Amino acid sequence: MGNGAALHVSTRAHRRLYRGEAKLVSCGMDEPQRRIKRGEIHLFFQRSCCWARGFILAGRGSIDQVAVKLASAFNATDAVKLASLYTETATLMPPNEGAVKGRIAIQAWFQAALGRLGEIQIVPVRSSILEGEAFQVGNFKITPKDGSSPRAFKYVLILNRVEAQWQIAYDIWNSDQPTST
Repeated sequence: MGNGAALHVSTRAHRRLYRGEAKLVSCGMDEPQRRIKRGEIHLFFQRSCCWARGFILAGRGSIDQVAVKLASAFNATDAVKLASLYTETATLMPPNEGAVKGRIAIQAWFQAALGRLGEIQIVPVRSSILEGEAFQVGNFKITPKDGSSPRAFKYVLILNRVEAQWQIAYDIWNSDQPTST
């Protein structure tokens, strides 16, 4: 079973154990299944092969907070706050434009874009963590300031753990609408 699948199985198993719904658990790798009592959950996961291989079972909520912070800064039209969510060497990949590299250039890009864009709603669909890196995919909708119809997009973020917080290293998105001919 691949690493991502092992993380998914282990996280789900941990939640089921915590709620008392499961008694038989496997890490999803070569470890034999074991019977676990509710009080032994934390000990099991600290010693499990998942921890030994560097998986982080907690923290998904903190990744989803990146989307909340993005939407908040975007809707406040705060280019400085938006740029602070990116690493110093981040790459922003807007549709039909060249890549924007570095936090300072990303701030300038947002400063120019925020003037024409309206409110944003971001909905993360899937997030996953492996050691100090994570990804998030999702959808977002922008309602332009000019009153035109909202536009739907999808995105992928690659995040790095910088000290105690997640920062965006790569950001790419595209529109759900067909291009004009």
